[in-house]
Amino acid sequence: MFCSNCGIQLPDALTFCYQCGTRVGAYSEQQPLLSRKQFYLSSPETQKLYQELRVWQKLAGVGFLIAGIAQLAILSRIVIDWTMPLHIELMSYIVAMIGFIIALVFSCKALPSLSHLNKMYKTYVQWHKNSYSQ
Repeated sequence: MFCSNCGIQLPDALTFCYQCGTRVGAYSEQQPLLSRKQFYLSSPETQKLYQELRVWQKLAGVGFLIAGIAQLAILSRIVIDWTMPLHIELMSYIVAMIGFIIALVFSCKALPSLSHLNKMYKTYVQWHKNSYSQ
């Protein structure tokens, strides 16, 4: 289904366009509220944002994994009293910092997509509640 006002593609369960607020469907019988994931996968626009969000989240996870492995190397030296050459220990700290920086950068890259998706979903939920409360 498409909005008659702005032309955006919408899931069939919607009664109001989440982009412009125009009534797009009959609401004589109550439609079930879509879950967040169902809503994210319900239109090409939200699918694109959701896929972009997942990519950034996975890349941030890689950064945390790198940092975690480097921290384990540092921790093993402290706990086991393992004599690690200074240059290896410094490299472990540097790798840990690089991992945290990677995670931070990709987490920040994910924020606009997440924010936009959450705003769209909250608008959808509000319109859903308003359309069936009358």
